Amino acid sequence: MRARSTYKYSFPRFGTLTKSNSLPNNGSAFRNPEYGIDAGHRHRRCYDRLVGACGIHCMKLLLVGASGLVGQQVLALALAERSVGRLIAPTRKPLAAAPGLENPQVDFDRLPQGADWWNVDAVICTLGTTMALAGSQAAFRRVDHDYPLAVARLARAAGAGAFALNSALGADANSRVFYNRVKGEAEAAIAALGYPSLTLVRPSLLDGGPRPDNRPGEHLGLWIAKTFRPLVPARYRAVDTEAVARALLSAALGHAPGVHIVESERIT
Repeated sequence: MRARSTYKYSFPRFGTLTKSNSLPNNGSAFRNPEYGIDAGHRHRRCYDRLVGACGIHCMKLLLVGASGLVGQQVLALALAERSVGRLIAPTRKPLAAAPGLENPQVDFDRLPQGADWWNVDAVICTLGTTMALAGSQAAFRRVDHDYPLAVARLARAAGAGAFALNSALGADANSRVFYNRVKGEAEAAIAALGYPSLTLVRPSLLDGGPRPDNRPGEHLGLWIAKTFRPLVPARYRAVDTEAVARALLSAALGHAPGVHIVESERIT
């Protein structure tokens, strides 16, 4: 294993971020939270080169899950981002029209393989549901594993070089907990596609809204997390949805080479 070094960098849009510049090559980053990063110095360096080389309005970005809690925040940030020239956000139902937004309506069970909008520079995926909303383990797995993987495959085949996934705290392909195992399996499957830049963001409970759906269990958990925040370890504290969105967008714009994991306590 190579020696690790960590950098910090501050910039107005994305705040103060940290980056660990080495990961083991045996895939153990998926099991060892020690290798978590928070977007980082190399992301920003790559972003500066991108904007400097082509000016403004040059990146093609695909956002999947734009109608969800985190997805809405990413959408707003991306629409305001000067380096994003083409923003594609496929959804089941139409989004509100906005300048610079392309919003094809799709069936995620039958994604259009030949669509030209798969040809993008980077992908942000915020698709996700809950067991209660899904109604079964099979339905949950379809939304949180199969859909993100299908998107990642099609975009990679069309030339996308960066992928940022909104995963979850505790994601582990070897977990006995079904939810954590599905999240971890999705991470591992997408990593196997060989994206030059892959960032896995693992937030705890999400603090922000309004939610597009009713999740009473998460509302209760969020109330407990806020009420007893001083007693809750940093990793398990509620995370602001806009901070999660910033981490995802920073990773997509930065194209930092390698696989990067952003643990919940490092999302600020």
